[in-house]
Formats: sequence, C-alpha cells, structure tokens
Amino acid sequence: MTIRVLLADDNEITRRGLTWIMDSSPDVEVCGEAVDGEEAVARAGELQPDVVLLDVRMPRLDGLESIGHLLNLPHPPRILMLTTFHEASRYGSRYAPPCSPSNSTANSISTAARARAEPGLVPGRHPVVRQ
Repeated sequence: MTIRVLLADDNEITRRGLTWIMDSSPDVEVCGEAVDGEEAVARAGELQPDVVLLDVRMPRLDGLESIGHLLNLPHPPRILMLTTFHEASRYGSRYAPPCSPSNSTANSISTAARARAEPGLVPGRHPVVRQ
C-alpha cells in the first residue's frame, strides 16, 4: 500500500528536502504541497492524503490552527507535525523535527498512516501516535 502524503511548510527548501526523502521511500508518495495552513486544508480536501506532514509555524493559518480544520474534513488525514516545538504532541500529533534523519521521518509517516482512526477527535483530546 502506498502512503499518500501532503507536505505543508512555508519553507520551499524544507519542502524540497522532504520530497527528496519521501521519493527514496518506495511506500510513500508526495501527492501535493501547501505553503500555509489554509492551502493545506484546501489541498487535503481535494487530494485526500493519508498523512499531512504539517509545519507548526506558517503564515495565514498556522499548523496548530489547521489541525481542527483537517480533522473535520469528510476524509480526515493523519497528522504529523513537523516542528521544533514539543507542544505539538499535546494536540495529538506526532512530533517530527525537521532535522530528523530520513529513515526516522519515513518511519514516522508510516506509523501515522497505520494509526487507527477515531471519529470525533478534538484538539487536545486525541491520542498521540508514538513509535
């Protein structure tokens, strides 16, 4: 099974690096990119990715504010926070620093994609995916 990932980060270099990492993993496909939270929510609604790799700090709508919108989509994706901010885990998202080794990032995406979906999740009350 191929895991479809949407990358949401306002830094183009970070997006390119993550795409390169994902391209080296045979079971992960980057299905789209977004430069801010508003675009991430819109693209996730269109593309229905399995996982959204979401930066915390982005313009217009930040990653933390995007979580609730993403979870309210008809086909909510798993969310993996790409951040240096440890508080992301309290919102129920796996923490992945942008400087993680490529195998760690790919493993985090696989773990998030396999996590069991639970309807009606709200920020601060849904489970954290851990390895």
